[in-house]
Amino acid sequence: MENNNLFEFLIARIKQPSTITLSLPESDKRIDDAVKILNDTGLNIITNDSAPSLSEQHISGIQSLKFVENWPEKDLTTFLKNPYIKSLAMLKNNDVDGVICGCTMSTADIIRNAIRIIGIDESSKWITSMFLMVDKETNNFLTFSDCAVIPEPTSEQLVEIAKKSASMHSKITKEDANVAFLSFSTMGSADHYRVSNVKKAVDIFSRNYPNINHEGEIQLDAAINREISNSKIKNSKLKGNANTLIFPNLDAGNIAYKLMQEFGSYYACGPLLLGLNKPVNDLSRGASI
Repeated sequence: MENNNLFEFLIARIKQPSTITLSLPESDKRIDDAVKILNDTGLNIITNDSAPSLSEQHISGIQSLKFVENWPEKDLTTFLKNPYIKSLAMLKNNDVDGVICGCTMSTADIIRNAIRIIGIDESSKWITSMFLMVDKETNNFLTFSDCAVIPEPTSEQLVEIAKKSASMHSKITKEDANVAFLSFSTMGSADHYRVSNVKKAVDIFSRNYPNINHEGEIQLDAAINREISNSKIKNSKLKGNANTLIFPNLDAGNIAYKLMQEFGSYYACGPLLLGLNKPVNDLSRGASI
C-alpha cells in the first residue's frame, strides 16, 4: 500500500473529516507534502504559515498557567512566538482538534510543553505512547507500546500503558484489543527481576480489567503465532492472536517498531501520545510523508 493509499485508508475510518481541524506547525518539506495529501482527504489543516495571530484570549490562557507566572514579559513573548507553542495555545482554546509535531523536534520537547499547556487527564498518572503499525499489504493493524516515553516502566506503569493502548487500539481499528505483556519468558519459563515486573503487571491488570482479553508474561512468537502458542501455552487466551503488544521497556519497544518499519512490511504511525487532556501527537524525526 502506497503512502497516499495509507492516508486514504485511515481517513476513510473517520466519519466526518471536514469537521476536524489539525495543526501541523513545523516548517519542513515532509510537512508541506503531507498537508497537500491531508487537505485532499477533507481534513482542515493549519500550518505555521496559515495560523492566525494569537488573540488576547490565547495569551491570557498561557499567562494563567503556573509555570510562566514569574517569567519576564520578554521571555513570554519569545515563548509564544514558537510555532509549536502557538499550536498548543490554539488547542487549549479549542480552535483546533489536535496538534501533530516532532519531525524537527525531540519527543522530550513535545511532551514537556504539552504537559505544561494541555495537561494530563484526570484518569492518568503518566504520559505514555503507542505506535499503530499498519501492514502495507493486508491493512492489518498492530499496536506497539510503549515505544517512545517511559524508559523503565514499573508494573503499575505497564498496567496503565496496556489499558490506554488497548482502548486506543479499539477506538482506531474498531477491533477488540488482544493484549500481550511481552517478555523473554513465557508463563514462568525464566526467572529474572524483569520477568517478575511483567508478571506483577499482569496480576494487577487481571484484577482491574478482567474484560480486556490479555495474556502474559509471554514471548513474542507465542503471542502472534498460533502454532507456537499451542506448543508453549496450555489453554491460551490469545491463541497467537495478539494485536496489542506491551513491551517490558523502552529499549525493546523502540527497537521493535523500527525493525518492523525498516525490515518488515509495516508503516509505523506515531507515536500517539496517551494520557493528555487533548490530542497532541509526536512524530519521529525520521518520519516519512
